[in-house]
Amino acid sequence: MNLLLHYIHYPVSSGRYMTEAFRRLGHTAYHIGQETGRSIWGMEVPQEYVWCQDAPPDEWLPDLCILMDTAYQWHHETVPTIVYTVDNHVRNVRQDGIAHYFLGHKNVSIMPYTDDCTWLPCGYDPTLFT
Repeated sequence: MNLLLHYIHYPVSSGRYMTEAFRRLGHTAYHIGQETGRSIWGMEVPQEYVWCQDAPPDEWLPDLCILMDTAYQWHHETVPTIVYTVDNHVRNVRQDGIAHYFLGHKNVSIMPYTDDCTWLPCGYDPTLFT
């Protein structure tokens, strides 16, 4: 499957880990969005932790777009889009044009949990979590 992930490129982010997990599963995954360089939450990390965009070639078309890590206001014009967020306990990210929501919090949430939501907590990558 061809996946396009859109997120803020913090040195440490669930977008980074999810991109790598999709690639290990055999999917083609590109990622776009704002880059923060060495900065994360007022700190500077070593250069080797910097995470940069890996934009797809112009002619490439994804099968699915995934918005995550607070980058919730971007949509592809013709491809289904989903949201993955662990911030739904403090923010309602519901918007028009989203096919499905994968949420890190189910019971304690500002965002109402409805039929278009699935609980998907952190810890989805077996190389990092056991």
